[in-house]
Amino acid sequence: MRPTISLCMIVKDEEDFLSQCLQSAREVIDEIILVDTGSSDATLEIARSFKAKIFQHEWKEDFSEARNVSLKHATSDWILFLDADEVLEQKSAQMLPEIVHRTEHFGFFFCIYNFKENGFVSGRHYTIRLFRNQEGIRFTGGIHEHILLKGTVGYSGLGIYHFGYDLDPETMKRKKKRNVRILQQELALSGDDPVIRYHLAGVHLMLGECEKAIEHATMGMKLTEESKEKNCLYLITLHVLINVYCKTGKWDKAEAYCMQALEIRDDFIDALYCLARIYMIKNDCRRALLTYHRFLEKKRLIDSEPERGIFYRSLDSWGREAEVHNDLGSIFYHNGNFDRAIQETRKAVALLPHEARSHCNLGSALAAKGDLKGAEVSFKNARLQSSQMNLKLRLPSKLWASLRRGSGCSR
Repeated sequence: MRPTISLCMIVKDEEDFLSQCLQSAREVIDEIILVDTGSSDATLEIARSFKAKIFQHEWKEDFSEARNVSLKHATSDWILFLDADEVLEQKSAQMLPEIVHRTEHFGFFFCIYNFKENGFVSGRHYTIRLFRNQEGIRFTGGIHEHILLKGTVGYSGLGIYHFGYDLDPETMKRKKKRNVRILQQELALSGDDPVIRYHLAGVHLMLGECEKAIEHATMGMKLTEESKEKNCLYLITLHVLINVYCKTGKWDKAEAYCMQALEIRDDFIDALYCLARIYMIKNDCRRALLTYHRFLEKKRLIDSEPERGIFYRSLDSWGREAEVHNDLGSIFYHNGNFDRAIQETRKAVALLPHEARSHCNLGSALAAKGDLKGAEVSFKNARLQSSQMNLKLRLPSKLWASLRRGSGCSR
């Protein structure tokens, strides 16, 4: 007899996302436990169409508290939890029954892919999303909550697509302000906690409040200084600090912190990516080239050894490979190596075909090589993608004159 699976969720006004979320998992779950915290749109109607068991619960600005309500109502052997703005990857859904049927683990890490506009994957992180329905299990943490399990946790190899970052700016700002409020309450209760400091630093950075981000990141790093070689928290907090100094144009400070991070772990691709970008801004093409190649090498290593990614839990630069190839293409272009520029920008186009910049760069390299027909096709593709994204491209007049029509962009 196969083990059963409950899908547990908390929702509020999720009519735009909920249907695709439930559809992605419906074939492999045995029940849907949905805790609603006050929806006023069509969320509940959608949930009922999937035969969800719905429980109303007052929202208390505590994600763990609401999630624990859902656990109390789950009756299956295993619990899978998703947010409404997530989708279980199709291949992962097919593998789920087999994973729970043949395992001694008590829980499993999933890889979460964060999607932004136009299908761009900005990064990924690892978190436990599937676990046995044991007595005493519970979530902890008012926000960025995590499950407390009694037993071993494995890596499932399964993926979840997250679309919650692809929202309008005003909605995102409200969410971030809410997150700050909850995190400050958590910090007051905990006394001092490096995890909360890390999250506060990150959300203040996203809000453009750089001084507050520096304050929380610095304090968080002090709390984890002694275990920095074994604890990812020091490194990912340091990465927030790197981003603050990049955002404020303090490139030398940002570079120094990148070097510090890489002395601790040379496979920290977030630090490698930032360091390469700093070299690009400083017009140090030689070091940018070397650092980008290190980034690609270490990314391949992380892809082949998932435990490396799980160590970091969050890798913001994982989805930046197309940008890396674009920058490599730019370096080769300006060095007059048009064959390598074409090779790199073609990789960028293959990875991110909806990105106008990749088509632009490929067109420029093809034109420089003398392939005007190929360049024209690339510039047309760039114009098509830019019009769909409501972007304006800068057109190089010489290429425009050579092609008579089409579009290009400056590098």
